[in-house]
Amino acid sequence: MTKDEFVHTLSKKNWVEFGKGRISSPDSVISEAIAKDLSKILPPSAEIYYAIELSHFGESLTGNLAWLLLLLNQLLQITATMVKAGPKKDELLQITHRFYPVGRLDRAEIQVQHTEGSGEKGRTEFPYSASAVLVFVGGERIEVPRRVGPSGVEALREFMGSLSPQSPTI
Repeated sequence: MTKDEFVHTLSKKNWVEFGKGRISSPDSVISEAIAKDLSKILPPSAEIYYAIELSHFGESLTGNLAWLLLLLNQLLQITATMVKAGPKKDELLQITHRFYPVGRLDRAEIQVQHTEGSGEKGRTEFPYSASAVLVFVGGERIEVPRRVGPSGVEALREFMGSLSPQSPTI
């Protein structure tokens, strides 16, 4: 997906899908701020091959929104946080970026935890309760925590496949 397609989709829908993965923003104001920001920091020819959500805002926009975007030779981590500023303690959206060269990728792994539960006819099942992708770039750890079912694990697997040097996207 080109940078322009990504920015347009995010601005219009507040979400963008990549295969089984989806990133989203809670409202159009935040989407527009991130879209304008990406328009400025990414070159016109930038391609975004995959994106995955690291975290999302809690109620009343607490916490932060974080995405990991796979570019041609880099991973771009975008973090948006609401911060109090000024004498009236107005809230503003602070967006930070961190680029990781894919060439320095040490390893990536998926961790899935299963929680016992009862299924049909009293049978014991082990549904997915939590999973995470851990990406290690230049000795730094980027964690993609997710609470997912089978389709979510497929999205994580798809993201991991996109990181592979043999992948046609890189």
